Formats: sequence, C-alpha cells, structure tokens
Amino acid sequence: MLRLGVKLVLLLLAAVSAGVLWQQGQLSVLALTRVDPLPQTRELVAAGHYAEAADYLAFFMDYPYVQQDPAAQVLHEEIEQVRGSMGYQARKLQEGLVSGTSDEGIGQAAGVATDLFVIGDLRDLTRQAIRWKNGEDVDEVVTALAAIGVAASAIQLASSAATVASAGAAAPAAAAATGIKTGTSVLKAARKLGKLPPWLGKAVIGEAQALKRTRNLEPISGLFTDVATLASTRGGLQLLSHTTDASSLRRMARLSEVFGEHSATLYRLGGDLAVGLSQRAARLGPDTIRLAATFGRGGLRTLDRLGAVRFAKYSARAAKITYKGDAVRLLARALLRVPNWLLGLLVVIGVAAWLPWPAPRGQGDRARRRAALGPRF
Repeated sequence: MLRLGVKLVLLLLAAVSAGVLWQQGQLSVLALTRVDPLPQTRELVAAGHYAEAADYLAFFMDYPYVQQDPAAQVLHEEIEQVRGSMGYQARKLQEGLVSGTSDEGIGQAAGVATDLFVIGDLRDLTRQAIRWKNGEDVDEVVTALAAIGVAASAIQLASSAATVASAGAAAPAAAAATGIKTGTSVLKAARKLGKLPPWLGKAVIGEAQALKRTRNLEPISGLFTDVATLASTRGGLQLLSHTTDASSLRRMARLSEVFGEHSATLYRLGGDLAVGLSQRAARLGPDTIRLAATFGRGGLRTLDRLGAVRFAKYSARAAKITYKGDAVRLLARALLRVPNWLLGLLVVIGVAAWLPWPAPRGQGDRARRRAALGPRF
C-alpha cells in the first residue's frame, strides 16, 4: 500500500512538471503585472507637466483595468480641465511666440510658425548677436540652426519661384527646404529645453559649416526629415533626447511613425526594447505591442519571446483568470522559478515508477520455486 502511495505521488509530480513545461508560455503571461499609471501621472501633474501627464494616462485609458477605475477617471478629468482653461492655453501660446518652445500643441505650433516665416530664425540670430556683443557665451548650436533656417528660407523662396517658371521641376527642392525648416525649429526647441543630445548638436554645427561652403541643402535633408517626423507627434522632443547617433534617430522616427501620440509613453515604458519591437511592428502588430507595454518591460520581453499570436492568445486567457487576484500570479512565478532540468527529471522519475521493471535474478528464482510448491496450508 505504501509503495502504491509513493507511485501516485511521483505520478502527480510528473504530471505537474509536464504541465509546467508544456504551458510555460501561458505561465509567463500569468506571472506579469499590469502597470499602474496613476502614481507616475500624479508626479507629472505635481511637476506641472500636464501635457505629458495627459499623454501618459491616455495610453492606458484604452484598457478596461484603467478605464473603469474611478480614480483614473477623476484624474483624467482634472488634467483636461486645466489644459482646456483659457489661462493655460494663453500661457502656452505665449511660450511658443516668445521663446519658440512649449510642451503643448498650441505653443509648438506657434514656435514652428515663427520659424517657418523666418521670424524665429532672425529672432534667435539677434539674441545671439547681442550676447556676443555683451561678451556673453554664444550658443553655437542655436546660431547654426538659425543660420540653416535662414538659408533654407532663401532657397525655399527661390525654389518656389523656380517651380512656377519650370512648371514644377523645382518642387522637390522647395519641399526639402520646408522639411529642413521644420527640423531646425524642432531642434532649436529641443536645445532650449535641454533635450538636444550632444551628438546632434555637433552634427548641426558641422552641417551649417558644410551648407555655408556648398549652398546645397540635399546632403542634410535626411537628418532634418527624421527630426521633422519626430516633431509630428507629441512627446517627440522627449524621444529625440534619447537618440545617440543618426541610426538611432532613424529608429526613433520609425517608432514615432508607427505609434504616433503614444510613442513617448511607449518609450517610457519599454525603452530601447520598445524601439526594437517597433521596427517589427508589421509582423507583431502595433496593438499587440501596446498591449504588451501595459505590463512594462516584462510584457515586451515576453512578447518578443512568444510572438504576437501566442502572446495575444495567452493574454486573453489570463484576463479571464486574473480576477482571482494575486494568488494565480504568485503561483505562476513560483512555478517558473523551478529549473527545467528538475522538471524534466521529475517527469522521468514519475514515468519510471510505473514501468514494469524485471525483478533481480535471485528474487526471480525464489518466486518461481514458491510457485512450483503450490500454496501453503
């Protein structure tokens, strides 16, 4: 009887071990924890970054676990009330017109508009000239960007006139000049906000010197086009500040193209891992990447390991199970900590316990003699 009990225990352990090995993908999703956006949103509000707070919270408001949270609803309403007030909008417009920088759309539009019409470039060149005259430090990057902007404006004007005369042949040059002017506006705003990475500042100075020699915008158009792509979404300056070279700028621009207004929040949640997955968004699916990001970096790593189809399937199952609370999550984490080699060994031992093993040679002979003698009375 004791031997049978041991066999049953070993069989149970083998079955559990086999199940863990078979369902490791599902367990890895069950072990994930959803990101609570409220603490981070409140920190941004306390710092006065209402636009960033709104974007961050909006990323999660598409998901029921936040959307149906009364505290999240109240916080979202408070943020929108502040951003919609006349006083707040007037301050942000003034920021864009006076300094060319703002974290809100209305201020950014005003800053870009002044630069597109040369006003901003001339304003910045004048300020730097005054600083130089007074013996103060001159910002070489802002000066270079303003100079590029003025040159692009001149080329844009000439190209527009030539487009009419040549029936559209000069249109590409005019479009390139417009893209460069948008890029210079964004880079100046980033510089003033302290979000221009050092490598890009050096690149801008070099491009300005090259433009002065060649009077040709084409060699620098690619760099400013990628910058303009980032500028097309909120939070673009935040993304720009994390670039390290021209290649990372292109990857960040791709992130911005795919996820639009959610790009900055996605990067905040996943960092370079999110950037890498965005390059494969056509295969993984933007919605699946966003879903994985609600679990933080762990969710993105799990998506990268499992693939879009399995992750989506396991997430749907997990949503039906996790109502039971943290118990399932803790159990899943505990099972995932057991080494695979130990799980495999338990499976082998459990199966082996039920196999019909031949008796040792001596024991087999004694059993045959007892059987030949017949039963004892």
